[in-house]
Amino acid sequence: MYMKEMLKTSFSESVSGPSMVSKFEMRRKFPNMLGVKNKWGVKIHEVQINDSRQALQSLLTCSIDNYIPGMKGATIANYTELLNFKKDSEGKIVSAVLKDKLSGKEFVVKSKIFVNCTGVHADTVRKLANPECKERIIAARGAHVTFAKEYLNENEAIIIPQTTDGRLIFVISYNGKTMAGTTDVKTHPHFGPSTVEEDVDFICENLKATFGDEDIKSKIEASWTGIRPLVLAK
Repeated sequence: MYMKEMLKTSFSESVSGPSMVSKFEMRRKFPNMLGVKNKWGVKIHEVQINDSRQALQSLLTCSIDNYIPGMKGATIANYTELLNFKKDSEGKIVSAVLKDKLSGKEFVVKSKIFVNCTGVHADTVRKLANPECKERIIAARGAHVTFAKEYLNENEAIIIPQTTDGRLIFVISYNGKTMAGTTDVKTHPHFGPSTVEEDVDFICENLKATFGDEDIKSKIEASWTGIRPLVLAK
């Protein structure tokens, strides 16, 4: 019971459910946004999180003995490559062969359970365990753009459901800037994806039609791209 209490969130904030937004409210909230004068809307609430700090915090706390009473701290490693698995006589994975990318040293880690949490690279790891397995991951490239100008009020965001080819675009007020995305383009799994110009153009062209700013591309402050895994049903 004590551990369950420790695992509960310490935040008391909550968000409300969705609600309809009248044409009048849409005009009031977004006076400079084209195409909303006679449109209804749907309001939803979401939360923001600094995902890089969350990942770092998770790694640091999971490595601490008794961070939660009775918990054994994990051993964590960075710049480490999985080379292969070793199996017992029954074909069960019993250890993994790893390589320290900084020193070049190889070492073996034994475990009863191995969890594949490698995102778009999941098929690569699956094939190390079973070379005959079928691929199940489709990689999708998603670009994001940050603009120096604030196109929305603080703590507001919109989703544009009607674009030139039917893909959704979200626009978010974030740290005094405007962040917009994303594209959904089939690609291949790889590390360090770079932003493709056609993705940036797609976002900017559709935002021009929304905010009426013909020079919106000149206000780009940064862009970045990620790859997300889409899992085949079978």
